[in-house]
Amino acid sequence: MAGKVRYPSHSADEDERHRTIRHRKATRDRTSFRLSCVGSIFAGNGSQIVGRSEKRPLLFSIKPKWVDAILSGEKTFELRRRPPHLASPTPSIIYATTPVCALVAKCLMGPVISGPPRELWERVAMSSSVTQVEFDNYFRGNHQAHAILVSSPARLATPVTLGRLRDMIGFSPPQAWVWASDNLIEALEAAI
Repeated sequence: MAGKVRYPSHSADEDERHRTIRHRKATRDRTSFRLSCVGSIFAGNGSQIVGRSEKRPLLFSIKPKWVDAILSGEKTFELRRRPPHLASPTPSIIYATTPVCALVAKCLMGPVISGPPRELWERVAMSSSVTQVEFDNYFRGNHQAHAILVSSPARLATPVTLGRLRDMIGFSPPQAWVWASDNLIEALEAAI
């Protein structure tokens, strides 16, 4: 009889339990590797990455003028029509869009606050770096507006250009945001 030898003392439930334990260990090992990479990227900006509940870092595409406002501390809320679900600060990488076209900064993003546009404007007006006209135009037609708290921004010592990322991993920047891939994290580690 080909296949796995089953000992009389092992039930199907015990076999399933052992498979589950092996799967959890493998997942934990991959997560530990990912978090160790992320930890070195975010070392020195006050962020802490602890435990298995942490998600991989986020990657945000942001216009250069807003990146500058974030790095100067003037902008502490990033406005989004469709934000990620963040209940707590999450390590994030900032890609500056055209004409910069590079990964240029890191920060913590979260939590997200949401509400009707008029109410949200009252909460974030002084910290969003936009005028009320810009805010209203951006959220026109939306019943909900979202603002993501931005903290601990820091410029990357060496920006990583789009060309270099394309050569390394075939990278395409997100339209708005994505969870960073393992390939991106590894490429960023190698580049900085």
